[in-house]
Amino acid sequence: MSFMRTMIEEKGLLYEVVEFEHEGFEHTIPVEVVVEFIEKSPESIRSKVNKTLSVIDFNNGNVLDFIEYLAKGMVQIWLNTKNLTILSFSIIM
Repeated sequence: MSFMRTMIEEKGLLYEVVEFEHEGFEHTIPVEVVVEFIEKSPESIRSKVNKTLSVIDFNNGNVLDFIEYLAKGMVQIWLNTKNLTILSFSIIM
């Protein structure tokens, strides 16, 4: 079990959802999906996320705000990948 997953579970946040608007669309993403995304990321990303979570926790900050920030990044990555796929398809046509 990852450090991030353990911390999120201990705080009772694993089965929460984050909701936000991005580029005119409403998004609802389960915290567990964000955790899985980070767990599958490169070690350099996981290390930075774990360090940030530790600092937030030490300072009694809001971990869910950071999870929402990560979720917004996930959406942006998906949009960039989607746009690249559409662009590649257009070039092939």
